[in-house]
Order: sequence, then C-alpha cells, then structure tokens
Amino acid sequence: MKKKLALSIIFVLLVGLLAACGGNQNSNGNISSENTPKENTPAPVKSETDTSSGEKKTLNIALWSEAVSDNVKESIKRFNVKHPNVEVNVTYSPYGEYWTKLRTGIIGGGGPDVFWMNGPNLYDYATNGLIGDVQPILDANGIKQSDYNPAILDLYTVNGKMYGMPYFLDFMLLYYNKKIFDEKNIPYPDSTWTWDTIEKVGAQLTDKSKGIFGFASAPIDQEGYYNYIPQNGGFVISDDKLKSGFDMPESIDALNWMYKQMQDGISPTAQQQTETELIQMVYSGQIALYPALSVKAQRLFDALGEDLAVTVLPKGKQRATVIHGISWSTNPNTKEEALAQDLAAELAGKDAQIQLGQSGYGIPTFTGEQHYWADSIPSLDLHPTLDSMKNDGVPYPVSKNGAEWLKIQGEELQKAFFGQQTMEQAGKTIAEKMNEILAKN
Repeated sequence: MKKKLALSIIFVLLVGLLAACGGNQNSNGNISSENTPKENTPAPVKSETDTSSGEKKTLNIALWSEAVSDNVKESIKRFNVKHPNVEVNVTYSPYGEYWTKLRTGIIGGGGPDVFWMNGPNLYDYATNGLIGDVQPILDANGIKQSDYNPAILDLYTVNGKMYGMPYFLDFMLLYYNKKIFDEKNIPYPDSTWTWDTIEKVGAQLTDKSKGIFGFASAPIDQEGYYNYIPQNGGFVISDDKLKSGFDMPESIDALNWMYKQMQDGISPTAQQQTETELIQMVYSGQIALYPALSVKAQRLFDALGEDLAVTVLPKGKQRATVIHGISWSTNPNTKEEALAQDLAAELAGKDAQIQLGQSGYGIPTFTGEQHYWADSIPSLDLHPTLDSMKNDGVPYPVSKNGAEWLKIQGEELQKAFFGQQTMEQAGKTIAEKMNEILAKN
C-alpha cells in the first residue's frame, strides 16, 4: 500500500511539473528540470563601473532556469551599453519556490522589475493586476504583434492586451531511434504517418526480450494528451475559455487511444514510467518512437548521436502540435518603468532570440528568426518540423483559475491511466468540475 501511494505521489508531481512549462517541465513544458537549481542560487550580474555623472540605479530580474544564463548575461551587456549606470541583478530560483516568491513580492508592492512568465500562470497575473502590459514596449521598439508566431501571441494575450514579451517557444516533435528501425529493416517514419501507422509499426518495433518499446505514450499534458485531443477533433478548453472539452467523445477517444498503447505493450505503462523516466529509456535505446518537446533536441542528440532522427507528429483526424513558450514580463510596481521596459525588450529581443536559437535550446518566437534553431543541429532535419509548427500549432490551454482545474485534470487522469477508473469517468468528472471553475471567471 505504501509503495502504491508513493508511486501515485510521484506521478502527481510529474503531471504538476509538466503543466508548469515550458521547457521540459517535463512542460509547459517548456524548461528541463535537469537545468533547474535545487536550491535558491542568487547570481548577481553587475554592469561595469559607471564613470559618468549619472545617477546609479538597480534593476532586478528573476527566472527559474540557469540553462539560459549565458544568453541573459549577453543581453545585460547590450543593455549596459545604453545604460552604463544601471546595475542588473539576476536571481535564479527553483521552479516551485519561484512562483511563491514572485507572487508574494508583487502583491506586497515589491518583487523583481522584470521576470519570467509562462502560460499556466499568465491569466491569474494579468487579471489580478500583477503584470504589466507590454504594448508600450512593442511600440517603442517597432515590433508588430504579427512578427510573432500566432500561437505564442494568443498564449500571452488576455482581453486584447499582451502581457509578456515572448522569449522562446517549444512544440512537439516525433524523435526516433534509427538503429532500432534498421535492426528491424523497417522504413523510417515521415509526414504520412497516422495513429494507425503508430499502432502497426509500433508493434513491429516492440521487442520484449530486449526491453524495447515501439512507442512512448506519455500520460501527461504538454507531451501527451494536449496534442492527441486536438488531433482527434476535441479540445481541452473552448476558445472563449468558458467550457471544458474533456467530456467530448473526441477527447475521450484520444485518451483511450493513448491508454491502449500501454495495454497492448507498445508503450511503457504509467506504472513503468513512474519507475523509469521515458527520456532515460530513450537514452538507453529502449524507445523507438518518442514524441517530445523541441527543447529536448540537443540533449537527445548528445545522447544518441547519429542514431537520432526527427519528423512531425503522426496525424489523427487532423494535425496538431501544442505550442508553449516563455516570456519576459514587467512588474507594474517597478519604480523604474522605462528602464524595466528597455531591459525586457533587450532580454526578449532579436539578438537574444537568435543566440538562443543558435544554441539549439529554444526556438525564437519571431517567425523570421526561427531558422536559427532549425540550423543548430545540422545532422537533424528540423526545417520540416517548423512548417508543422506554423501550420498545425495550437496554443497551450490556459484560463483564469487554471491552477484549480489543472489539479483536477492531473488527479483524475492519473487514476484513469493507472486503471483505477475509465477514461469516460475521468473525462466526465474533469469537465463537470472544470466548468464550475470556468463559470467563476
């Protein structure tokens, strides 16, 4: 009983982390927990001593991943060329601690001048006056909203106003291990693949004697059902943010399809995934087909080398890949509004995004600069996946009070993927409780 409870707790934590984003949050995905400090580690980045007669000023910025620390330092250097009398201090905090400190600080009239924001938390900050409108920053820097990827623009827009300077985005790819395909003499996947192809070929690739699974069905949101539900014609939340789609037949069928891959032995079960992370199985050569975030491309290539290849997600009734991303936002309480806005513009500007794209870590949110990411790993043909992101991208589902229904979503689907209730029961319960929450918005 204790072991079962422990595994359930681990699974809940996994779902919660993923909803957070962005990177590998896994989520939200979108930031890897491997790059998140385990304890609060303030890292001051000071400007050069100002020899001018200008007044010395200080700005504070906050984020949760040191994976972008080099990029942040370079942005601060560019900012200090224009503002040599400003000292910029950077604080990195563990993900969970970050949000507690940020909210408490801003509500108390303090907090960092510029900070990271993600999709799941945006609505609560925007509707409670805890975040600044970035339209003045766009106007001052000649940036048009149309310069951004449409899905990321939608993610950071609330009631017609934009509340974050998009920094980088991520979406879903289908990674595969060429060595496993070659050993079975099976052609590599391509854009013609469908769910039916996954089932058929996944079974052929599965080799229980070697511990190899043909496919990875992740029972989580950003790297799992947030893609399959829209692929099957369903939705997680309606466009007007007033209705849940979890009880739709299309949504339930998508969840059942994911679960079937586990039952058929094509994918590791939810239980097995609590014992060994999917990405560790991939590193060990135990997964043939691995749907995962774009932010993982460099790490997977480092692990598998030339055995790694990539294509677009398989098609259901239609194509869909969920898009999430991180933005730089400003504090409405800042005493240095103009400087904070200028710093946010630099941190999320084209120079910063190009550098980040070239590193292979994050995809620029400016559509004209996304090729830098696609070119970052020459051995992987990433350019076709950008077309899929552009044509098939759907925004990460968010709403006001999103944390409330995300908790219910995780709890109910955990029980379903562990076989403790049907997907129909889970979908009905989530929809009923989610609709109650959305009615308060």
